[in-house]
Amino acid sequence: MRAIVGAAMIVAVAVAAMAEPPKGEGWEPLFNGKDFAGWKLPEKAKGHWTVKDGVMDYDAKAGTTLWTEASFGDFVLHIEWRMKTAKELYG
Repeated sequence: MRAIVGAAMIVAVAVAAMAEPPKGEGWEPLFNGKDFAGWKLPEKAKGHWTVKDGVMDYDAKAGTTLWTEASFGDFVLHIEWRMKTAKELYG
């Protein structure tokens, strides 16, 4: 069960940038919709994490995660995501 939840969170982050983020004081966007600026991308993750059409995309084949370069304390994370279909993941 833990692996399923972990995989769902990875996919959630992968498509989080699709939605228009909240605007206003106190909100800081984590993704610019163009590249992985501001993110730590492990070497083994390269090619598995990509940016497509302004969205972070993950092929679920490398078992890797991304980390922001910045550290955050107490925060609220606004995220919208879409789970890929089996056909999208496995062809």
